[in-house]
Amino acid sequence: MEAFWSEESTMGLQIGGEIEKVDGNQLSYNEFAEKYLAKNFPVVLTGLMDDWRACKNWVTEDGRPNLEFFSTHFAESTVQVADCGTREFTDQKRIEMTVAQFIDQWVNQNGAGGSSTVGSGQSVLYLKDWHFVKEDTISINHNWFNGHNLSWVFDLLLRDYKEAQEYIEDIRDISDDFEGLCQRNLAANTGMNFVDFSNFLLRLFLANLAQVFHQYTDSKTSSVSSSSQLTQHFTFNLSAIRRIVVKVEESMDGLAGYPGFSINLKDTLEDPEFLKLCIDVGKTYGMIHDQPSRSSYEHEAFIDEILDYGSHIVSTKDFVKFIDFFCHKFGLIVQKAEF
Repeated sequence: MEAFWSEESTMGLQIGGEIEKVDGNQLSYNEFAEKYLAKNFPVVLTGLMDDWRACKNWVTEDGRPNLEFFSTHFAESTVQVADCGTREFTDQKRIEMTVAQFIDQWVNQNGAGGSSTVGSGQSVLYLKDWHFVKEDTISINHNWFNGHNLSWVFDLLLRDYKEAQEYIEDIRDISDDFEGLCQRNLAANTGMNFVDFSNFLLRLFLANLAQVFHQYTDSKTSSVSSSSQLTQHFTFNLSAIRRIVVKVEESMDGLAGYPGFSINLKDTLEDPEFLKLCIDVGKTYGMIHDQPSRSSYEHEAFIDEILDYGSHIVSTKDFVKFIDFFCHKFGLIVQKAEF
């Protein structure tokens, strides 16, 4: 147990104490999901990157950043740096500099050892989002979605929407499209707006349902096997999506800024990016549960199956009915599913 951490979260959680440090090689996915993911608890996983070159070249023997290595290999690379002491709109001010310039400032402020400047009165510079490798790279980001945190994501979206309204409240009476401005600002600041979130939920639902559909067609029975961990995981995801759609419906009722929910299923299903999403979802969960990946997808059959139901989802209520119809058809009980 190391690294004391205490924060009152914007999601309504209060967590204090020491962050647990766990050998990732000894932790199963189910244990990780139950102990940390579902509870939104932080954890430091060790041992999973021991053979990475970055763990050998990027740090010194005592674990500090190897500034000499970065200066030698990436000195002229242009990077974006956040000035943590200066606010610009809803985020920290961004400045551009070379890696060499950033390291020079680091050394001048902290010394070659790289100790923190927090509490020293100096502005902290944070080298942010340095994408020095563009291909064959897995990006593990802090703002990823999963079945456990969808509710918190929506809470954040609602909070940021209200903040976006407050920022431009003084032009409400003179704006021809005040709510449209709020939605654009919400998308710019948070990465998505209400329409984007609705589209995301539908695509996430369909991508998980596609996996269940292929299990259903492979089994040649009236329902998929609910005993397999893979099926339980998909069922959990579908249940989480249903719950958040109901929450969206309740929260958006009477909210002037909500532009409505209307999605063309055919356009979504035939989008090449959606097919890629389905394949990636299958590979990811196959890896988690040690199941072989499918060599092919009967995507046209899945499209026909969905479009037999209808061509559009026109409201959140319609979305809930859509979810219930297909989960019932494939023998899944989404309301009671646990993982």
